Amino acid sequence: MRTRVPLYIFLALSLSFQAHIRNPWFPDLVLIAVVFAGIVGGKIEGMVTGLAAGLLRGCFSPETFYADLFIFPAVGFASSVLAGKLFRFNPLVQMLLTVLMLFIVVTVHTSYIHSASGEGAAIASVLGKSWRVVVATAFASPIVFGVLGVFCGDPG
Repeated sequence: MRTRVPLYIFLALSLSFQAHIRNPWFPDLVLIAVVFAGIVGGKIEGMVTGLAAGLLRGCFSPETFYADLFIFPAVGFASSVLAGKLFRFNPLVQMLLTVLMLFIVVTVHTSYIHSASGEGAAIASVLGKSWRVVVATAFASPIVFGVLGVFCGDPG
């Protein structure tokens, strides 16, 4: 990656948008940024961006702070590893990796919140309610990857 500054600016703006826009069709731009960093920047870049995303996102969502500190660096690392096995510059692969990572984040958040509250995990119910975010994130990811690629490094 040429420079990290545009990526971190995008990350901060994404967090601000997600904190203030409560539209069920709004994509998870923070996750897309972490997956982008993992795919394009490699394992270390993905983990560092994931840690920054987890710290910042945890500040907006204190109930999942510790889960965010764990899951977002793991998402950056996993994106890098899986992208190394696939044709990472294909928009369909980028979309599928982003959706897979979104399912992992939702599953970890749901498990963490339900275990902390003592209730049974209702992961399928939460995933069922999150379908709009999944669709929006899936279709936004190749577009965001292209834009970030122009500013941060060529994704393909």
